[in-house]
Amino acid sequence: MVTIATRASWGARHADGDLALSALASEVFVHHTVTTHLSPSASVADEQAQMRAIEAVGQSRFGTGISYNAVIFPSGRAYQGVSWNRRGTHTANRNSTSRSICFAGNLDTHQPTAAALSTAAAIYADGRGTWWAAGAPLRGHRDVAATACPGRYLYARLADIRSGAGTSSGQPAPPSSGQAPSRTIAQMASEVIAGEHGNGHAQRRRSLGVDAVTYERVRTEVNRRLSASASSSSTAPARTVAQMATEVIAGRHGNGHDQRRRSLGVSAAVYAQVRAEVNRRLR
Repeated sequence: MVTIATRASWGARHADGDLALSALASEVFVHHTVTTHLSPSASVADEQAQMRAIEAVGQSRFGTGISYNAVIFPSGRAYQGVSWNRRGTHTANRNSTSRSICFAGNLDTHQPTAAALSTAAAIYADGRGTWWAAGAPLRGHRDVAATACPGRYLYARLADIRSGAGTSSGQPAPPSSGQAPSRTIAQMASEVIAGEHGNGHAQRRRSLGVDAVTYERVRTEVNRRLSASASSSSTAPARTVAQMATEVIAGRHGNGHDQRRRSLGVSAAVYAQVRAEVNRRLR
């Protein structure tokens, strides 16, 4: 199941839609925001800021906060916009009977990344029978309105999202083993530990855009750092519990309690305090 960051994590400031919805959606629509198009290596903080900017556009246009249910960035990370059981303002005359998956940026001028397509396919699959009917079709906004949305490059990949094949088809191949990566092994290891390249080795390698040999070097460096953090877990944390809770909510320490504790480099007792503070804030 794909991880979608909560509204609280990115700092939602306006209404969570305008109406509660109880029935399963009969359609799912794909959109793009036509706002700033971030790099696949953008930080979580940059994406959170962009979520607030997207929300401001929706609030200005419709007065109901952010327009879309899920927003996906080129990194492959996804953020909750309107809660699944609330009505957003995304597809005229269909807002009450549909849900929306939105790609952040301009997909009329940029190709969707493999990471973003993979996340969209996972969300579409996860939502069947939960937020939309099992047979709910996935459509582009342009299918029901006079608009270019969701952009020509993304619209051409809707079949991949429907089938779950969006993770590789039409995407650039990783560089050959003789081609040096654009970033150092240390830099890429830091990005992986920060959760900037998603979960799973195949996904991370695609997002990094490196060959198998280079990825193994990155993986070795990640493991080395996490082992070092675990071995020093009995030492006092360098940051306060409040600071570490903020980092966890921002997605800087990945997913899963074991991963987060290793990344934070704290003892089980300290991590329990961090976890309690995170849960308190997200209630």
